[in-house]
Amino acid sequence: MMKNLKKKQKLKQTISKNRKNLKKEKILIIWRDGQSSDELNEFFKKMDWSVYDRELDTIYVNGDNNLANLKKDEDHFKVKLIEQEFKRLMFDE
Repeated sequence: MMKNLKKKQKLKQTISKNRKNLKKEKILIIWRDGQSSDELNEFFKKMDWSVYDRELDTIYVNGDNNLANLKKDEDHFKVKLIEQEFKRLMFDE
């Protein structure tokens, strides 16, 4: 079970929140302001979600990223772009 559910983390204009959605799936939302993919990767590694949050279902992140490449064999999360999900939900695409 996720130890820091609903805990907010902030590092260098990057904000993350662990939550559950309406389907009771465990999600992580990462919103960043101008960080590169490398900076996001370092933030993700520093927070070490993959160690204690193996049960994450989906990670939502804004902007280009390569978080899916950081998955370990035991991780099963999906990475979705916030912008694409917003467009899909708003315009049913």
